[in-house]
Amino acid sequence: MNEHPEVGFDIDPELEAIVHAALRRSIVPPATPGPVRDAIEAMATNRGARAGAQWRVWRGASALASLAAVVAVLAIVGAGLALRGGGPAAATPGATLGTPGPALPDPSPGEKPATAFGWTGHGLTAWATRADGLRFTEDGGVTWSSPVALPATGDPSAEESLDFVDRLDGWQTSEILESGVWHLRVQRTDDGGATWRASEVASLADQAGIGLNVSSNLVDATHGVLLVSRPVEPQPVASSPTAATYRDCTKYVTNDGGATWTGPTPSICLFGGPKWVNRRVGEFSDGDHRAVSVTVDGGQTWRTAELPGISQDQLAWNPTLDVDSLGRLHLLVTVVPATETWSSAPVVSYVSEDDGSTWTEEFRSTTPDGLGLGNWTSALGPDHYVTVHQIGTGTPMQDDFLDSFDGGRTWSEVTTSGFSEATYMDWADELHGMLDGIKDCPSGESCDPVGTQSGGVFLTDDGGRTWHQLAFP
Repeated sequence: MNEHPEVGFDIDPELEAIVHAALRRSIVPPATPGPVRDAIEAMATNRGARAGAQWRVWRGASALASLAAVVAVLAIVGAGLALRGGGPAAATPGATLGTPGPALPDPSPGEKPATAFGWTGHGLTAWATRADGLRFTEDGGVTWSSPVALPATGDPSAEESLDFVDRLDGWQTSEILESGVWHLRVQRTDDGGATWRASEVASLADQAGIGLNVSSNLVDATHGVLLVSRPVEPQPVASSPTAATYRDCTKYVTNDGGATWTGPTPSICLFGGPKWVNRRVGEFSDGDHRAVSVTVDGGQTWRTAELPGISQDQLAWNPTLDVDSLGRLHLLVTVVPATETWSSAPVVSYVSEDDGSTWTEEFRSTTPDGLGLGNWTSALGPDHYVTVHQIGTGTPMQDDFLDSFDGGRTWSEVTTSGFSEATYMDWADELHGMLDGIKDCPSGESCDPVGTQSGGVFLTDDGGRTWHQLAFP
């Protein structure tokens, strides 16, 4: 287990432990004991937590914020949510989705597709970008704000590293190589992108043209972590590189909204970024795909454990993590042969009651097409999962879109609009999601990139039954 408490968020662990233990004892709100009430009154709520109400105890709470915390904590306990928080309420097997809101608009002729997106975790507030700047929606994509300019970073990929915790507070991380030195910089806004201020996180020497793997996580408007790993080679020889092919794996922490950073201190080595359940809970699978690393504190510390029941000639593919109302972690993986050639693969569910230190197998199931979980699988609630993956070899290809309402035990196919590729999904709740993908081009039209397909950002407000491309004038 990689834990380095000497550099971390500004928290009071004793107060957090008291509240954490009290909330995990029962999902029914009991009479609040005096010590717990006193502890709750000493903390402030986390601004801009992702859907499911994630919490962190911070020092220096005002009386007003303390009162809000009491009300919010009791509401969460009554709703059956854990201290760390999860997704929407569980759906029963065979359940139908709720009623969508106002219909999402289709793009008009001449509109340009959005290029990047993300939900803030604050209701149905999301952001999206195009060449003319950054826009926001607060109704799940029905209406959008006028564009504001993105900060100048000098890093072409910086647009994809945007992160917002609400309509106002966000940052953008950049990695810029100048005169043989990598500069890790953060641009911070607290007014929805109208103005930005920059800070230098670190300056690291370039080594033989080998870049850096950088992943940041904004826990709230004040606290965040930036993880950095350096590959040993420009292109690792192994198709599934292990953590041993990386070095100088460190983290930097901010407690003042990115103005200053503390570090570096040793941290987990990342091949690609973590997948986040919410702003505090995330997972990363090692290159051998037999172990999983979990954080429950926003990326400060990680617990790494081998998954049982996976032999040396098998891999745990496409992991998806979730947390239930009792704070237990659930992990879905597809177990496949190490040769990566298979015609069928089971979905295996694991549970952890110790924040990822150990895992126990719950059950094994199969999907209708037998291919297990797709590259992008999302947990929309404690029992509701969706997955999408390519099937067939024709042109254009077809994607299967599957969902489960019983925690992954059974799956059903969802009729969608013919995606030929889906590379990323993000969901605000069980109805509202966004997807980065490629669709078949409408008949009679010519679409990028190859004349037969249209790529960009797509939205759904009915749980993935229908998708609408997001585009702006």
